[in-house]
Amino acid sequence: MDMFTSAIIEAGIVTLSALTDTDHATCLEHQPLENGYRKFVFFLKKRPDEEHLEVRINARISLLYDCNMSDYLRREGLESNLEKTTAGYYRLDRPLYASTKIGCPPPKHVETHKLKGQGYTLPYNSNTPIVIHAFAGFDPKEDVHVSYDIIEKGASNVIGL
Repeated sequence: MDMFTSAIIEAGIVTLSALTDTDHATCLEHQPLENGYRKFVFFLKKRPDEEHLEVRINARISLLYDCNMSDYLRREGLESNLEKTTAGYYRLDRPLYASTKIGCPPPKHVETHKLKGQGYTLPYNSNTPIVIHAFAGFDPKEDVHVSYDIIEKGASNVIGL
């Protein structure tokens, strides 16, 4: 075996060793998910102007409405803070809202609302993914959707991806 072939084999062994030695539990995107939660993972592109950018998280919830739901939800919206956990991922809990227990005749319908609260603006960092564990709906028609926009620091205008 010549020296070139030996170097290629050694590089392959080192690469395989590095891949198999990685502890996937320490990667943010591989953190275990609690029952009743969905995982959203966003990988940001490397950009030369990252220090001037922020990420605005957009969370929307679709709720199954009937006569028990308050008009307050339509006027004021729903609130749930986006909080960073000690493991490094973000957690979005189900918003609290009041409803009555009156028996309602059909039809029920689905309405979508933007969630508001604190923690929805994050620093731009292409080195680590943004991982969000968000609550899942109780009913199959209820759902949460999480997306993001890139904005300039201190501004509200969205920058094209």
